[in-house]
Amino acid sequence: MRGKPVTSLEELEAARLDHRSVIGEVWNRRPMPAAVLMNMSGTVILRRLRRGLWIYEKPKRRDPFGTGGFERQRKERDKRDHDAE
Repeated sequence: MRGKPVTSLEELEAARLDHRSVIGEVWNRRPMPAAVLMNMSGTVILRRLRRGLWIYEKPKRRDPFGTGGFERQRKERDKRDHDAE
């Protein structure tokens, strides 16, 4: 999932220092650690910056049971146990 765009070498260095991953539109849709990209040659880095580079943001997990999920089940169980007393 795309986050903030990376447009300069300084932003890529900041991502590396924060232990972040980056993704690209064409060349790499899977996250790649920014440190790995920083160890590539300058022409590769420049080409990838020109094509588009973004900070990778983890997608938020969906609730497998709908709204509330495990939290809703816990509340229902607690209410049932309280009513049984």
